[in-house]
Amino acid sequence: MSSKGALVVIGSGPGIGRSTAGYFAEKGFKHIVLLSRDESHLVEDAKIVTSAATGVKVDTFKIDMSADEAAVKKSLGDVDDSLKTAGVPLEVVLYNAARVAPSKIMEWDAKGLEDDLKVTTVNLYVTLQWAVPHLLETSKSQSYNPAFLTTSGTLYRDPFPFLFSLAAGKAAQHNLMYSFHMKYEPQIHVACVPVGGFVRDDAKVTSARAVAGEFWKLYEQPKGKEGKISVEMEDPDYLAMVEGFRKQVEGS
Repeated sequence: MSSKGALVVIGSGPGIGRSTAGYFAEKGFKHIVLLSRDESHLVEDAKIVTSAATGVKVDTFKIDMSADEAAVKKSLGDVDDSLKTAGVPLEVVLYNAARVAPSKIMEWDAKGLEDDLKVTTVNLYVTLQWAVPHLLETSKSQSYNPAFLTTSGTLYRDPFPFLFSLAAGKAAQHNLMYSFHMKYEPQIHVACVPVGGFVRDDAKVTSARAVAGEFWKLYEQPKGKEGKISVEMEDPDYLAMVEGFRKQVEGS
């Protein structure tokens, strides 16, 4: 590929969002759009991503993926304006939005489950409806490799009762992404990285930098049957914790 389009990161912040944006900047992306509901994160993220490589332009916008459809579409309209002003086509979207917090089964109210599903799945669908026409247009040029990527979790196939709401959302998200992968491959590579582990710098497998590297590999994959829908990353410390939890449950 001789040129790079724009990268849009929904759910920027410390960890995977910021790290992936910086990684793509190092690899040659010159126009990056960061979105988060935390404006203080956006200021810091923009500084870090801008410093990752020479000549990178970073735009930031506030977005709340737990909001209604109209509010999300309004923020995505700001991204449209950014792309138009820059004169750069949309090439990659990273959807990194999620509420990561405990939800005890039978104690968590239905509204909490509804809100979590809105973040992981409903507004992911709204974002896909916005992004797919852009990415299909981008796919007409051989210079680009359009992709829609999401951060997922192995909870989609291996849930916990005390994280059931997040797990339900990740399962629905994985299913939705699979449908879009089947529909739009090879024009658009739709894929996800389910992370089984704590995202931290000292993690053996699931550091933010390592996850960013997997997103880059997915982006670089050739179009067509060779493109993977999912690349799972599991940290041994996390797996040991999960095994300990399961033994505790079985012995109770």
